[in-house]
Amino acid sequence: MQNDSILSLNQQIKDVYKECWREIEQLLIHEKDISYPQLLSIPESYIHATRKVMIIGQQPFEWGYQNGSRINIGPHFVESLLELYNKFDLGRHYSSSPFWQASNELFKLLNQGTDERGFLWSNLIKIDRQNKRPGFRVEEVLQRLALLPKEIRIANPEIVIFFTGPNYDDCINSTFDGIKYEQISDTYPLLALAKLIHSELPVHSYRLYHPNYLRRSKRWELIYFLASYINNN
Repeated sequence: MQNDSILSLNQQIKDVYKECWREIEQLLIHEKDISYPQLLSIPESYIHATRKVMIIGQQPFEWGYQNGSRINIGPHFVESLLELYNKFDLGRHYSSSPFWQASNELFKLLNQGTDERGFLWSNLIKIDRQNKRPGFRVEEVLQRLALLPKEIRIANPEIVIFFTGPNYDDCINSTFDGIKYEQISDTYPLLALAKLIHSELPVHSYRLYHPNYLRRSKRWELIYFLASYINNN
């Protein structure tokens, strides 16, 4: 059973989603080939982690799709999507995925000695269109709803990692108005690794290449560099 602290945080997040659901539902009605939004639920392991980490991807991968169409989630939309997040269990069955390998590895480097998988996972763009960005109209609505900044405010992570790469900086800029990018290493240029500075983000917030690209370009050591930098600063 979840403790009162977890229940309170998850209720706050659920309230945010329910307040926004009418607009999301209109998107789902009019944009037939977009996915459900990826909503998050905070696990108790996150609260108990020594350093609370939030991992942010680009957009979900056909979230709530099966056999080429959206699954039937019933009348309780928000509750069903939160349950979908819990069942996905931070990609437990996708161990070969570079994204989940990088997320798990970085979390353990930042929480040394733990076997838990106690980080949070969200996406910069919480809806996909056939595994890609959903387009201007959908992104405009999502940015206005500001789901990601609200999730960060409620979950209050100490460390936020954007595995989004420089091609999504336009969306980061739209989501966090006035954000600044700071180079932290002479070895890695700003395109590869940037510290993100914004009032709605914790001090330890960084954007780096997506793990798929890290693997293809043989730059996986960037994950170890970033973990060492955070642990020593």
